[in-house]
Amino acid sequence: MGYDPNDKAQMEEMKKSAVLAYTGSFLASIVSAFTLALFLHGLRAERVDFGLMVGFHVWLGFVATVQLTASCS
Repeated sequence: MGYDPNDKAQMEEMKKSAVLAYTGSFLASIVSAFTLALFLHGLRAERVDFGLMVGFHVWLGFVATVQLTASCS
Protein backbone atom coordinates (compact mmCIF):
# COMPACT_ATOMS: atom_id res chain seq x y z
CA MET A 1 0.00 0.00 0.00
CA GLY A 2 3.04 2.23 -0.04
CA TYR A 3 3.51 2.99 3.63
CA ASP A 4 6.25 2.17 6.10
CA PRO A 5 4.89 0.68 9.37
CA ASN A 6 8.00 1.96 11.16
CA ASP A 7 7.32 5.60 10.18
CA LYS A 8 5.50 6.88 13.28
CA ALA A 9 4.56 10.27 11.77
CA GLN A 10 2.95 8.66 8.75
CA MET A 11 1.06 6.18 10.94
CA GLU A 12 -0.27 9.01 13.14
CA GLU A 13 -1.43 10.91 10.05
CA MET A 14 -3.22 7.80 8.80
CA LYS A 15 -4.93 7.38 12.19
CA LYS A 16 -6.16 11.00 12.08
CA SER A 17 -7.61 10.55 8.61
CA ALA A 18 -9.23 7.27 9.67
CA VAL A 19 -11.07 9.00 12.52
CA LEU A 20 -12.47 11.54 10.07
CA ALA A 21 -13.51 8.79 7.64
CA TYR A 22 -15.21 6.74 10.38
CA THR A 23 -17.03 9.82 11.70
CA GLY A 24 -18.29 10.72 8.23
CA SER A 25 -19.39 7.16 7.61
CA PHE A 26 -21.24 7.05 10.93
CA LEU A 27 -23.07 10.31 10.20
CA ALA A 28 -23.99 9.11 6.70
CA SER A 29 -25.41 5.90 8.21
CA ILE A 30 -27.53 7.92 10.65
CA VAL A 31 -28.94 10.00 7.76
CA SER A 32 -29.67 6.82 5.75
CA ALA A 33 -31.44 5.17 8.68
CA PHE A 34 -33.51 8.28 9.33
CA THR A 35 -34.49 8.56 5.66
CA LEU A 36 -35.52 4.90 5.53
CA ALA A 37 -37.56 5.43 8.71
CA LEU A 38 -39.35 8.33 6.99
CA PHE A 39 -40.17 6.10 4.01
CA LEU A 40 -41.51 3.38 6.28
CA HIS A 41 -43.54 5.86 8.30
CA GLY A 42 -45.00 7.39 5.13
CA LEU A 43 -45.97 3.94 3.87
CA ARG A 44 -47.50 3.11 7.26
CA ALA A 45 -45.35 0.00 7.59
CA GLU A 46 -46.58 -1.98 10.58
CA ARG A 47 -45.04 -5.40 9.92
CA VAL A 48 -41.41 -6.44 9.90
CA ASP A 49 -41.68 -8.29 6.59
CA PHE A 50 -43.00 -5.17 4.87
CA GLY A 51 -40.14 -3.10 6.33
CA LEU A 52 -37.60 -5.66 5.16
CA MET A 53 -39.10 -5.66 1.67
CA VAL A 54 -39.00 -1.86 1.43
CA GLY A 55 -35.42 -1.81 2.77
CA PHE A 56 -34.35 -4.36 0.18
CA HIS A 57 -35.95 -2.47 -2.68
CA VAL A 58 -34.44 0.85 -1.57
CA TRP A 59 -31.02 -0.86 -1.46
CA LEU A 60 -31.56 -2.47 -4.85
CA GLY A 61 -32.81 0.69 -6.50
CA PHE A 62 -30.39 3.23 -5.05
CA VAL A 63 -27.34 1.65 -3.43
CA ALA A 64 -26.71 -1.40 -5.60
CA THR A 65 -27.15 0.51 -8.84
CA VAL A 66 -24.68 3.22 -7.81
CA GLN A 67 -22.13 0.64 -6.63
CA LEU A 68 -22.53 -1.37 -9.83
CA THR A 69 -22.04 1.74 -11.96
CA ALA A 70 -18.97 2.76 -9.95
CA SER A 71 -17.39 -0.69 -10.25
CA CYS A 72 -17.94 -0.86 -14.02
CA SER A 73 -16.18 2.44 -14.76
